[in-house]
Amino acid sequence: MRELTYIARRTVEWREAPDPEIRSALEAIVAPVATTSCDVDSSILAGHGFIDPPFALGHECVARALGASDVLYVDPDAEHRRLAESYGARTAEEIEPIPHGFDLAVEATGRVDQLALAVGSLAPEGICESAGNHFRPGELPLLDMYLTGVTLRVARDNVRAHIPDALDLAASGKVSPERVVSHVLDWEQLPDALPEKRLKPVFVRDITPAPASIPS
Repeated sequence: MRELTYIARRTVEWREAPDPEIRSALEAIVAPVATTSCDVDSSILAGHGFIDPPFALGHECVARALGASDVLYVDPDAEHRRLAESYGARTAEEIEPIPHGFDLAVEATGRVDQLALAVGSLAPEGICESAGNHFRPGELPLLDMYLTGVTLRVARDNVRAHIPDALDLAASGKVSPERVVSHVLDWEQLPDALPEKRLKPVFVRDITPAPASIPS
């Protein structure tokens, strides 16, 4: 089989790898039909990975749909803000900490100063979810966090557990995830197109079996 391999900054390529093998009744081999980049990929492609190459790569509207009374999206990118506004969120290019401002804050920048801003904007007993891929150490306002009583979770998203609910939301029409997709590209374009900066590309693979040949 082939795997997409990170070689150097902004450089990936297909490489041959051993075919996977099923080792238990709990495993399965599936053929991917579509993929997209995530925030980890973006950081790695920018050269911020924490292991030496080569190595293989793989892997707002919802808040409003689930009943949040106020959603504030902060991003210096105007295109991103316009998209968030189309989902009903308030937006800002940047902010200062908003003491006791929110019950839930999501930090996805990978910058410790922005994580500190997020926890500094929580209401008492508020929760901050950090999915920003922090490759560098930093300091947080621990005393303020203690006095406010905040919960901080720093981890990868637990995607599998939430897939059924996410699919139900998409099917209900309350959330339109397709509006986030900026480009739909062919699977074979991955090595050339993935290093380019795009909002949310989706790479689609044609797995239609070739027609069987008929002996003459």
